[in-house]
Amino acid sequence: MPNRSIQRENQNSTAPLRLGNVHYAWIVAMTGSVAMFCGLGLGRFAFGMLLPSMSSSLGLNYTQSGLLGFTNLIGYLVAVLLSPLVLPRLGTRNTATASLLLIAVSMLGMAFTTGFPALCALYVLTGIGSGGVVLPMMSVMSHWFFPSHRGLALGLVMAGPGFGIILSGFVVPKLVPLSGLLSWQTGWLIFAVINVVVALLTFTLIRNHPDDVRQDPFGRIPTSPVKNKKS
Repeated sequence: MPNRSIQRENQNSTAPLRLGNVHYAWIVAMTGSVAMFCGLGLGRFAFGMLLPSMSSSLGLNYTQSGLLGFTNLIGYLVAVLLSPLVLPRLGTRNTATASLLLIAVSMLGMAFTTGFPALCALYVLTGIGSGGVVLPMMSVMSHWFFPSHRGLALGLVMAGPGFGIILSGFVVPKLVPLSGLLSWQTGWLIFAVINVVVALLTFTLIRNHPDDVRQDPFGRIPTSPVKNKKS
């Protein structure tokens, strides 16, 4: 047990940001929502908005377009398989930050790549990054919230991808070629920059456990049911 405490302190040596009297659990939940905004909203769902222009400019047929989308699912499944091994070692904060940076790197690569095999490989990395954001952000809520408020916290976190879809719907149709880049390449470049910013935000605000900021989980402390004794 002491080794686990020392490991947790080493992973969270940076002092957390204080926002008045707001319980830090809600800061973690809101940060998780923003991370999910990038991990799923931009890393997975925005692809459907960019695919038509990508297919048109690259001359992709329906089979290639479908395979390109399928590669993201492959990466996501890889992340699901690796999470039980990686998450206990790195913790939520480091895993989610590294995953967001991986998404940013893969999007940056797609912004400057026109070859179909390279796009597939890069989109596999995007899927791995997406899974590396979703699973830690969902599981860390069980540390920060008692059951009385855990559902509300998870709902807040899961609202992030919805905002990603909304943003994509506004931004993608307005994209224009920029400095020799096609409109869809500009989109991936913008999304990559957003992921880098959110990765820095995640590393700054996320903490793996309430003990890291000397607080208790938020909510009503569950009480064990009283069992009726047989007379």
